[in-house]
Amino acid sequence: MTEIQILLISLALGRLILELSFHFLNAEQFKKYLHKRPSITQKVMSDQEWQRMTEYSVSKNRFSVFENLLEFVFFLLILLILYPLFFEKFDLGLEQDSLICSLYAVFFLLALQSYSLFLDYWRQFKIEEKFGFNKSSIKLWIVDKIKGVILSIILGVGLFWVLLSSYRYLSTISEFWWLFAFGILFSTQILLMVLYPKLIMPLFNKLSPLKDGSLKDKLSELSSKAGFFSKEIKVIDGSKRSSHSNAFFTGFGKFRKIVIFDTLIQQLDEEEIEAVLAHEIGHYKKGHIPKRLFISIFMGIGFFFCFSLIINSAQIYEALKLPEKAFQSFTPAALGFIIFSPYFLYWISPLSNYFSRKHEYEADEFAVRIIGGNCKLSNALLKMYKKNLSHPLPHPWFSFFHHSHPNLFERDKNISRVISSL
Repeated sequence: MTEIQILLISLALGRLILELSFHFLNAEQFKKYLHKRPSITQKVMSDQEWQRMTEYSVSKNRFSVFENLLEFVFFLLILLILYPLFFEKFDLGLEQDSLICSLYAVFFLLALQSYSLFLDYWRQFKIEEKFGFNKSSIKLWIVDKIKGVILSIILGVGLFWVLLSSYRYLSTISEFWWLFAFGILFSTQILLMVLYPKLIMPLFNKLSPLKDGSLKDKLSELSSKAGFFSKEIKVIDGSKRSSHSNAFFTGFGKFRKIVIFDTLIQQLDEEEIEAVLAHEIGHYKKGHIPKRLFISIFMGIGFFFCFSLIINSAQIYEALKLPEKAFQSFTPAALGFIIFSPYFLYWISPLSNYFSRKHEYEADEFAVRIIGGNCKLSNALLKMYKKNLSHPLPHPWFSFFHHSHPNLFERDKNISRVISSL
């Protein structure tokens, strides 16, 4: 093996060991708390609810262990065999047509992800089904997968073709071609944010206007009070696939929509839904979206700069065991970057999650301040935790590394602090 392959395997193995350690710590924590519940949990949920919540968390934890082991095996298979073999069999070098390269690249990526179909099926129809969350039929699940593949082909091939064509032209006239390439990718992401609620989301779910009534009046009044002007409040039929619940806003600028799961309307009362929506509006009013976009711009420019170095390095192509005909061509470098970069990014994910948790606290505080001391956000969170069987006390190290949200009791403590300061 080459030094690059050893480095990638070391990163992947380190990730596997760390993940298995986290899941072991989680399993031990769940086992300990199952038989000796913390007093804080006894005040808000019954023994039966606690038992079922723990069983669900244990099932997901065990499945994640299997998932991580399988992913590592496939990573080795891809790195050592499939990735170099693909470019040995197919000539996607500098002289190949851009559309042909794009088609082959996207189909190769889809083929590499095919093993995840088994994982998705097991998660949906075994774990989620066992605990009463799954509402999807096998037919609907298959149709969703087919739609997803078709959408991936259309968008993936189109974007890859644009980037490849841009590289082949721009690299001949400027050494800063990668900045223009990033600009194209970022502009496409912004465009998709606008088009997603209009064109993509309706392919999978039905979006209906929230019916006239006290709930709509309450949410409209909240939006006006918070200075969040949205033309539409939509209800999404999430219940046809799952009984999990959520609320969010989607789109960009004047195209944004407030979206509420029908399951959330069924599970919470109007004041609690108001509090959840106030939290989501808080993300907007606190500027969390632009902040995340700025970070993605900064990181994206860094990634494309690194990519520009890789694409010109014959040593890296050789170290990945690629044939000479693939050297300094866009497709092998792009696919390698897509496949292997997550094993580098994994190690900085705690930083991203730290800021995400900070934003959740800020959005909670906004919700309390805009509604007032009678804000029912804590009640809503408790109901959502219980309905979704979300364990409120995962191991702290697991939570630090993986969770983008603080746990239930951390958020409740912060909400209580804000209410007491009003």
